[in-house]
Amino acid sequence: MSAKRKRVVVSLETKLNAIRRLDNGESIRTVAKDLGVGEVTVGDWRRKRAELEKWGAQSLNSNCNSERKTFKKCEYEKTSEALFLWFSEMRARGSPISGPILQAKALDFHKSFGDGDEPFTASSGWLMRWKNRYGVRQLNISGEKLSGNETDVTVFEEKIRKLILSEGLTSDQIFNCDETGLNFRMLPSKTLASQQETSAPGYKKSKDRVTVLGCANAAGSLKLKPVVIGKYKKPRAFKNTNVDTFPSTYTNQKNAWMDSRIFKQWFFEEFVPVVEAFLENKKLPRKALLILDNASSHPDADELVSDGIRALFLPPNVTALIQPLDQGVLETFKRNYKKRLLRNLLEKLEDGLGVTDALKLITMKDVVYWVSEAWDNVREDTIRRSWRKLFGIEKASRQETAAPENQPRACPPENEELVNLCNHLPVAEPISAEDISEWINGDEDQALTDDVIIQMLNQPEDDDK
Repeated sequence: MSAKRKRVVVSLETKLNAIRRLDNGESIRTVAKDLGVGEVTVGDWRRKRAELEKWGAQSLNSNCNSERKTFKKCEYEKTSEALFLWFSEMRARGSPISGPILQAKALDFHKSFGDGDEPFTASSGWLMRWKNRYGVRQLNISGEKLSGNETDVTVFEEKIRKLILSEGLTSDQIFNCDETGLNFRMLPSKTLASQQETSAPGYKKSKDRVTVLGCANAAGSLKLKPVVIGKYKKPRAFKNTNVDTFPSTYTNQKNAWMDSRIFKQWFFEEFVPVVEAFLENKKLPRKALLILDNASSHPDADELVSDGIRALFLPPNVTALIQPLDQGVLETFKRNYKKRLLRNLLEKLEDGLGVTDALKLITMKDVVYWVSEAWDNVREDTIRRSWRKLFGIEKASRQETAAPENQPRACPPENEELVNLCNHLPVAEPISAEDISEWINGDEDQALTDDVIIQMLNQPEDDDK
């Protein structure tokens, strides 16, 4: 009589990976043997595919849920997820967090949600279970808030220099990626739908938002297809269209944010294959370095490895100082997008539509195409120049280009076209260069407040719009 097989419980992430292996042609028998489970069990996973994929798509952060084994929610689900969002925000700012601080914050959130049947005390036992569930290994970063400084920059520059020499990397093999928020219908605050439509002194800004991921190498010779992250899985504008033919990659997350699940999928399914083909075409060895910031939405570096293609994180809080795409590349991309938005609105105005009605006609499909067009129009020399600080060619100082306090800033030549286009719209008063700069930078990610977190977790789930 054969021995009874020991019961094996695997994580939901492992089940999803098993289904992907079946999709790639592996047999149920092979997958079951590798995981030490029965073939019937693997078949059950495949039958529950929709439920597993829904879990994967709705995970706030795949790092924190990678070891989760069941769909069962914890008793205080909203309180737990709100606390994790708040914790991630504090860590991104470099603020030290302790256990008692988390417990006090959990009690605050529970007052808003009132979830769970039993009285909630945020006990030490609950905190330990919360940390295990969300993969929180370390609370306190350091004794005081982290801050970027020239020493961190210098040390990292030297690290990059040595790495490039030891690996024999060229500028074709060194990449940077970064995300940016984009309020795709937002206009300058001085723009009015029309002078007659409202008595308010300024037109209300639209808050329709997506996240855009851009990636390019130091030579400017390869810009990967941008990624657009929206809230909805199936926007109505995508009906009867093949999203695989879009010039930008579209994906969704319920708050239109990057998370580690999306990033990891992008790394292995887009970045690695595209870079691999590029290097082969250039007759370069299969080596590449992806430099990125240490945002909480990015997986650990040891999870972003494919043989000679790997990731390297920037030191905390030096993004504004030396991250290449933050040195004018994403700003140029946004400027290009806003030009396209304004031209579209002016065309609609010529057809007799008001600005408000014209804005309502902009669909997610438009955004996907306009983002691609704006990214394509970022020139190679703009990208090459953006690497000068990281490579130590220019000193990475915020004060480097500061103008004297009593000297007014001249309108940058690249903003002049936007000023002219904006002033062809109905405006409360003439649009200035300062208004344009505020507009371009106005849709950057804003800090997560408690009210925003509560609103996010209370909003109904919807896959369509």
